[in-house]
Amino acid sequence: MSMLRALLPPHFLPSFTRHVSVRHHSVATGPLPGDKIFVALSSGLDSTVSASLLLRSHPPENLYPIYLQNWAPSQHPPPAAAALGPFGKPLAPNTETSSKPGQQQQPKCIDREFARVREICAHLRLPNEPRLLQFEKEYWNDVFAPMLSSYEKGDTPNPDVGCNREIKFGALARRIGAEIAGGERWWLATGHYARAVGGRLLRSGDPGKDQTYFLSTVPAEVLQRCVFPLGDAGLVKSQVKEIARKLEVPGWREGEMTRESFGLCFVEPAGGRNSGFRRFLGEYLPPAPGNIVVGESRETWPDGAPILMPPPGTVVAKHEGLWHATVGEKAHLQLPQGSLAFQGRWYVSRKNPEKNQIEVVKGGNNRALFSRAMAVGDWRWLGDDAEKIATAKRPDEAPAAPAGGSVWEPGLVAQFRHLQKPLKVKAVTVLGDGKGPGTRRVSIVFDTPQKAVTVGQSAAMWDGERCLGGGVIDDTEPV
Repeated sequence: MSMLRALLPPHFLPSFTRHVSVRHHSVATGPLPGDKIFVALSSGLDSTVSASLLLRSHPPENLYPIYLQNWAPSQHPPPAAAALGPFGKPLAPNTETSSKPGQQQQPKCIDREFARVREICAHLRLPNEPRLLQFEKEYWNDVFAPMLSSYEKGDTPNPDVGCNREIKFGALARRIGAEIAGGERWWLATGHYARAVGGRLLRSGDPGKDQTYFLSTVPAEVLQRCVFPLGDAGLVKSQVKEIARKLEVPGWREGEMTRESFGLCFVEPAGGRNSGFRRFLGEYLPPAPGNIVVGESRETWPDGAPILMPPPGTVVAKHEGLWHATVGEKAHLQLPQGSLAFQGRWYVSRKNPEKNQIEVVKGGNNRALFSRAMAVGDWRWLGDDAEKIATAKRPDEAPAAPAGGSVWEPGLVAQFRHLQKPLKVKAVTVLGDGKGPGTRRVSIVFDTPQKAVTVGQSAAMWDGERCLGGGVIDDTEPV
């Protein structure tokens, strides 16, 4: 591991036990040499390099590699005639799709990835055999079926966020604690670009890969048991690739690298505009034809210039289901170009589930595409003081300068997309009483109106590097 030592930044400590100052509070956290660390390996470079980093700080006999199987094609056939899907979940039959069951999932994908995990463990000389843990039932019930329901009613969910909360840091953490750890002190290590200090979730040092957005609803009590070696080492993606190359870990060559996945990792890509993913959804959701109509807004933002468009409500095309479109994307319609009212680029501005309509407007700067605020439901605060920090901010407050050369700007910011430039927040208001599931809601007012804020998407909030929590957008306030 001397080569690995030379590749690491000088601030990376020999042990993951660390003392970190977070908002003026010194916190000691991290695994001790005798603790068990369960290392989640996906067969990709990030988790592989994370395991190699742990070897530098922890006895190899106390590292336990695991691989998660969340999906098996044979157990999840698209509903062709049956009224019930796997594990008793009701699903309407879809007899009109020409897709073949499981066509987006390569049958040997799981076997291929787990074989690579075995190869990685042998290369790193991990003495404990990798263990394959199955979570198909939990994934279907807690992630996949809710995602289908959300798409069917016109929302645009983010399954990555749900998978992290419910499976990787939910069902897996519970199983480790109840069945696998044997009553000993244990930790869960993954290849995420993030940091966890005393139950607080912090940004990584790589703005181009930071994954705290995806982890924003993981409970603080689980984060207290998490180790994110890449974030702790302050590594960026290029450094991770360099370490993998130097160590010659399996898959380090460009042509051999496991494809990085977002959304449903078992869905193979098939062209642009999410065609592979939408084709996959078409295997599970029955067609729900409706009209694509012209929206109400007929002026630009922010200057208010008029836009020549057909009358609101004009039917311009048909759709096969609200889930075929995403707010903010180009509409890709074939419209009569002989009329000035139709000429130009059209964008999806709204979905109307009550009328089963998709509304479109002309112009990328159309007022209908912008929102000044969003209401975020099922909000989960990360830490007892997170709500106080968020609601105490004032528009005229001047944030302190970034501490310690941080790449992240200070102050209160939000995101509703992964890798989105952090958006300055003007005000935060708590809307729900929080006394029941899904009742906690917050209103987040942007400093500047934002484009394509989409109902169903995940949103999160940060105070500088610290993630304060996250939830699901359930409403927007137009400009």
